[in-house]
Amino acid sequence: MVEVFASILAANVLDLAREVIKAEELGVNGLHVDIMDGHYVCNFGFGPQFIHSLKRLTSLPVEAHLEVEHGDSFVDLFIGCGSDIITLHPESCRKLEESLQKIKKSGVKSGLAVSPRLSLDLVDRYLSLVDRLLIMTVPPGFGGQRLCENTLPVIAEAKLRINKLGLQVTVAADGGINLDNVLRVIESGADTLVMGTALFQNPNVGKLMELIKGSSGQSVPGK
Repeated sequence: MVEVFASILAANVLDLAREVIKAEELGVNGLHVDIMDGHYVCNFGFGPQFIHSLKRLTSLPVEAHLEVEHGDSFVDLFIGCGSDIITLHPESCRKLEESLQKIKKSGVKSGLAVSPRLSLDLVDRYLSLVDRLLIMTVPPGFGGQRLCENTLPVIAEAKLRINKLGLQVTVAADGGINLDNVLRVIESGADTLVMGTALFQNPNVGKLMELIKGSSGQSVPGK
C-alpha cells in the first residue's frame, strides 16, 4: 500500500485545524512539516512549537523534515516537541551517525533526505540506521515546483539498493507530484508520496487519491 503524507507547506496555516481535518478526510497517512532556516534553503518554515501544536490537532504521525544548517543541533528539539519522524539532510550534519542513533534510541523514526544534486552514495553507509529514505524530486525549499524527471531513476536505484541489503527502509518521494505523474513516481518504487499543492490546492484531489489507492499492488523495481 502506497502511503501519502500531506505537506503542510502548501496548507492554509491560518485555518490549520480545518486543513488537518481535510487531510484526514482524504485518508492521508501522515503530515510532513518542512523546517527551514533561511540558510540551508532560501526560505523560512516552521519550528518545534508548530509541531507541538499540530500534534494537539491530530493523531496522524508528523514528520519533521529538517532543511537547516547544522541539523545535528536541532535533533533534541524535534524529539522533544513530539515528532514521529525526523528527517535529516546528510550534508548539513557533522555528526550524522550519532544523530541518527540518538533519534532511533528516542523511539522516533529516523530519515535521510537526498536532494536532486546529491548522489545516493552519500547515504549508503547510513541506510541501516534509518527508517525512511526521502528522495527529493524537486530542489528543497519551496512548494509548487515541477517534478525533476531525472529523479525517478534515483527512486528506482534507491529501492534496489535497499532491497539488496535486505533492509526495511521505506522510500519516499517529495515534491512536484500530481495527477499527471503520480503513477510514474509509484512505478519507480516510491512507498510514500509527500504532496502539498496537489492535496491542498487541487480541485481534483479526490481523483488523485483514488488513483493512488488503485495503484496498490503494482510491481516496482527490486520486488
